[in-house]
Amino acid sequence: MNQDFCELVGRVAAFLDDHPDGADRLREFMREDKLLLNTEDMVNLTGWARTYLSRLCTSGRMPHIPGKPTRFIREDVIATLRKMQTGGDYGRRKGKPFKGTLGKVKG
Repeated sequence: MNQDFCELVGRVAAFLDDHPDGADRLREFMREDKLLLNTEDMVNLTGWARTYLSRLCTSGRMPHIPGKPTRFIREDVIATLRKMQTGGDYGRRKGKPFKGTLGKVKG
């Protein structure tokens, strides 16, 4: 066997030991055609401008591969987009009803 092949198998075994959901993630990686998204894919997926995506990456709100802000992991991006939706962790909250004094007569 090739030395590189043995090293790769060892790294996969270490990944499976370190991550409890590693086997599922590895299966999904092999099943999916494209697990890494680039900036163009993100623009098409979200409809946002490149500058807005860049701002989200620099602020830490959009997960990206360290050192490569133009590469995104699909699973992490989808989870973050769900959090950013209305009612999510970062998203807009539902408005509270107004409890003012409009319409009341003083007297």
